[in-house]
Amino acid sequence: MNVTTQNAILSIIIIALTASDVFFVGQYFVNRKKTEEINQYIVSREQGREVLQFLKLFTARVIKAEGQVSFDDRLILEDAVRNLRDQELWDQWQKFLNSQTSDEAQTNLRDLLDALLTRIEL
Repeated sequence: MNVTTQNAILSIIIIALTASDVFFVGQYFVNRKKTEEINQYIVSREQGREVLQFLKLFTARVIKAEGQVSFDDRLILEDAVRNLRDQELWDQWQKFLNSQTSDEAQTNLRDLLDALLTRIEL
């Protein structure tokens, strides 16, 4: 083989390797974006599951309660809403707890339930 043929073959190999590198780098970024989307979806589903668990607890301990809600139940619910790590839900919870009248409590309950339901993605 002469030098010109060797240089041509080497050039073709370098071009092919460069093209494959460009392709694989592109695939890496596409897959990284997809992985980020999947991770966000998983986090969203997990947060929705936690909100749903709180909603079930709230329904069982408050809405279905006969008479006053016990102090222990209030602590359990407060810990549960705090563990959601959502400032808007925490604020709605505080508004509900600090309601002065029955009408205000009903309004704040509706707002709390609405905020909870908007956090649940199906």
